Parts: sequence; C-alpha cells; structure tokens
Amino acid sequence: MKLLLILVFGILAAAPGLALAGSGWYLLAPPVVRDPAMPTQEGAFAPDWARPLRLWEQLSSFDSAKRCEEARTQAREIAHEPRHMNDRDRLDQLNADLRKSRDSDLVSEAIGATLNASKRVLLEDLKRDESWRNALCISVDDPRLK
Repeated sequence: MKLLLILVFGILAAAPGLALAGSGWYLLAPPVVRDPAMPTQEGAFAPDWARPLRLWEQLSSFDSAKRCEEARTQAREIAHEPRHMNDRDRLDQLNADLRKSRDSDLVSEAIGATLNASKRVLLEDLKRDESWRNALCISVDDPRLK
C-alpha cells in the first residue's frame, strides 16, 4: 500500500497541470529531526515545525482542497498501518543482532554490513512515516511558500 501511494504521489507530482496557478493545493510533508523530547531514543523523530514551508517536501499537488485532504488522509493512514507500528520492535531486534555480531568471532563482516544496511533503511522508513503523519495541505497562494 505504501508503495502504491508513493507511485500515485509521483505520478501526480509529475503532472504539472494539476495545480493551476492561484487555485491549487500542495500536500507538503515537514522535515523531521531527532525528537528533542527523547534524545536518547534511537528512531524517535519529530516534525521540524520551525522549518519554513518552502523547505518542506512536496508530496503532490491537487486542483482542490478536498482532493488534497483525501490524499493527506491516505498518507496518514499508511503511516499508521500496524506493520509500521512494529518498526520500533524491529529496530530493537536489529540493534540486538548487531551487538551479537560484534561480540562473535563467528559472524562475518558481511552479516554486520547487512544488518547495518537494514537498520539504515528502517530508520529512513521511520522518518518518512513521521513526516507523512504530519503532512499538511497548503494553498499555492500561501505567502509562507515564498
């Protein structure tokens, strides 16, 4: 489902005529940073609300606020899917496996590299989910975009 939404957003963003000047809407996702409320929690991210809107990621554009809100709802639902709620458990397991691999002479460097790569992908997924959960529909005329 997440891949489908990525494809839909990509197709919509590639169609420049969808958001007409003065009447369109952008679905924007805020950049995320490590959550200052949980500085020691790996994989804890929070939206960077202080970042100007012009620096947010444009997920797509729409010809109406209604269509933008529908896409925003879908993005939030996908970011909240139960599969993604288990990402923190997966991160804990990857960290445990990495500790084991460092403590063992039997584990090859290749396995450690694979675990590290999996961890990087998982952290990127967690960041994207946090960003999508906080996406907003913004009019193309909004002065904060300048």
